[in-house]
Amino acid sequence: MGERLRRHVRSEDTLARIGGDEFAILIDGVRDIPELIADRLRVALRDPFPVHGSSLRVRASMGLVRSGGEGGLQTPDDLLRQADISMYAGKRLGKDTAVVYQPSAGVRAEFPAALREAQGGVPDGFALAYQPVVHLPDQTPAALEALARWTAPNGILIAPETFVAVAEASGLGATLDAMVLGLACREVKDAGLDVDIHVNVGAARLGNPTFEEQVHRTFDECGMEPSRLVLEITETVPIVDLADAAAQIERFKALGIRIALDDFGAGYNSLTYLHALPVDIVKLDRSLAVGADPERDLALYRSVIGLCTDLGMDVVAEGIETQLQADTVYAAGCAFAQGHLFGKPVAISELTRGWHEPSGQIGGGGREVNQPTNQPT
Repeated sequence: MGERLRRHVRSEDTLARIGGDEFAILIDGVRDIPELIADRLRVALRDPFPVHGSSLRVRASMGLVRSGGEGGLQTPDDLLRQADISMYAGKRLGKDTAVVYQPSAGVRAEFPAALREAQGGVPDGFALAYQPVVHLPDQTPAALEALARWTAPNGILIAPETFVAVAEASGLGATLDAMVLGLACREVKDAGLDVDIHVNVGAARLGNPTFEEQVHRTFDECGMEPSRLVLEITETVPIVDLADAAAQIERFKALGIRIALDDFGAGYNSLTYLHALPVDIVKLDRSLAVGADPERDLALYRSVIGLCTDLGMDVVAEGIETQLQADTVYAAGCAFAQGHLFGKPVAISELTRGWHEPSGQIGGGGREVNQPTNQPT
């Protein structure tokens, strides 16, 4: 492969093998359209390769980038990163592709490249924000949820649903989850907060022994008690084997870790998961909190919360932004809630100012809520 490529570049160009099946070519001083150069190379690679008496055909996916294409001086690492982004964008389109890097179109695809470059560490532009989960009777904090945030190199804040989906599609969902878990546990411990921490985990991780090892390793490295961790299962991709997932959840629970089913009511498999997985907490999706009919909302909440309570699960209502919504879920028997009404996601440094000690632990077993005469205000 390298010899074939060398025959089709100039002597003044630089050809390097940078990975198992990845090559980089630096073409200096050429004003040709990048696609024309890529086309010539792809045509050259289409001839079969003779290997031990057999003929092998290969197809190349190419990422192209021009130096200075983002309005300023780029480092060699910048160019390689942008070429990598374009190459993976081409792979998603199919084989034998050549994609030119476009800053505006490349924002979403840059996150996988950033994760790879970080090599298990925290990518540039990545941070966690923390939002309280409150105990509704007195509206005191019961836990914190760690929420991922990422700012692309061009300064644009990318929505979590975008970069998480891109990470899953690129096969990096497990890398992202492990990084977030470790970072959240370290930050909360370093801040000296005695609080339970909720961390989102893709459903595909359940039943995966590697993920289980990562959880154990995180506790060993940061020294946090397992009983302070709540893993929130998000349905980014379906669970492959529910029996294996349930068995792993039981092992986590034996350590003291609690499991929450996130965004209940939004996914296709919510009831299936509720039946098959021994979770401790159910978090009601924010879509349930935006109804325009309070009486209908109350009836819906009572039904869902009653089901979860009968199964021995605690319930957290997500997306609570108004007092009316808080009153509705509280009247329906929900003990915990989360949303902008109680606090927006902030950095750990901002959260430590004025933090109140948690009033109780979520996941204690589907407790009933005794309704006082006065609703929370």
